[in-house]
Amino acid sequence: MKRVLFRIMKTGAITCLAGIGMIVIAGPLASPAAAQTVSTIVTGINTNGDVAVDGAGNVYVSCEGSDTVVRKITPDSTISIFATGMSQSRGMTFDATGETLYVARATFAGPIRKVKPDGTATTLANGFSGPTGIAFGPSGNLYVADQTSVTKVLPDGTKIPVSNDAVFNRPNGIAVDENENIYVASAHDGNIYKVVESESTTVTWLAHVDGLVQAWACGLMDYHDGSLYITNGDNKTHRIPVATGEVFDYAGTGAWGYVDGPADSAKFMAPNGIWVTADGRVYVTEYGVQRIRVITPLAATGVGGGAGSEAPRARVELGNARPNPFNPLTTIAYTLGAPGNVQLTVHDVAGRRVRSLVHESRAPGAYEATWNGTNDAGAGVASGVYFFRLESEGVSEVRRTTLVR
Repeated sequence: MKRVLFRIMKTGAITCLAGIGMIVIAGPLASPAAAQTVSTIVTGINTNGDVAVDGAGNVYVSCEGSDTVVRKITPDSTISIFATGMSQSRGMTFDATGETLYVARATFAGPIRKVKPDGTATTLANGFSGPTGIAFGPSGNLYVADQTSVTKVLPDGTKIPVSNDAVFNRPNGIAVDENENIYVASAHDGNIYKVVESESTTVTWLAHVDGLVQAWACGLMDYHDGSLYITNGDNKTHRIPVATGEVFDYAGTGAWGYVDGPADSAKFMAPNGIWVTADGRVYVTEYGVQRIRVITPLAATGVGGGAGSEAPRARVELGNARPNPFNPLTTIAYTLGAPGNVQLTVHDVAGRRVRSLVHESRAPGAYEATWNGTNDAGAGVASGVYFFRLESEGVSEVRRTTLVR
């Protein structure tokens, strides 16, 4: 297999720079499928589009096809219509606040719609040729994949071309990491590319996913904690660490069917939309069968729905951030009931790590950590919803906070 590097000039001209052999780095890369469980959170509604989860754990589903609404499912499973006038809606994402939803309508000249918490919608940008995946970068810019190109949309709606179909074979899924690197899934050839914007934007081949070309509805993608998560026409969900590009089965046997339970024996039917929460829960819609499933790591607790195993509360306890909302500082307390390695990190609503606060071995006891609203590089982050995630010896807890500039 070859990794190919392209240069994309601002004029749109594309040249091949080099072919690079695939590099594999040894180390712990992905949780085995048996370490996750799959459950169903809702049935009986149109789930032909994407899925997104807000900062309060509400689930939203878009409805590609004749249905014209976006539906909302609360943590207690109440279903309501959140927004109307959304025919052929496809990809969805939230901005940094975790409250404003953006929806791509996959129509000719299709718009990107901005939906406020009360369900009222306005158009951020239009003139696309069938937009599918959308994702925010940490800079606040929105990236859009459609039939022929990848485009950056500024907060004022200005569109800036990133790349065109000379590289991507029908770009579908798109995701952005904490360094504003862009990842694009091409639905017609199964390839995933990494895009780094600069004076001469570079595009490198990252991975190939067998089965992506089997169904046009698959291939939506999300980024979380160093890995891409992608749905596939082979009835699986895959995890791809971006450091290596290796493709791992995350859930599903590959057989067509409907079976919940351990991820390595679960069955899906046309997995389509995907969203990963701050604590690692993976929500998946199924195309044409009216179901939303959630893949839950066994250590996950505290955010969103799903049937994950609850961790022993006596071993690890994470308090609430105080003050909350905050500016410029907030403090969070945590307690360890046993010695062990501790990681306390801050994540945005898309699951990207923003700041590492603690990463060391600690004795049992009570501790506090303070966050000043900056990322690992020391730069201030935007106002919005963020999540503290505490991990120790296989146990994880998450708490929410809001930064107000």
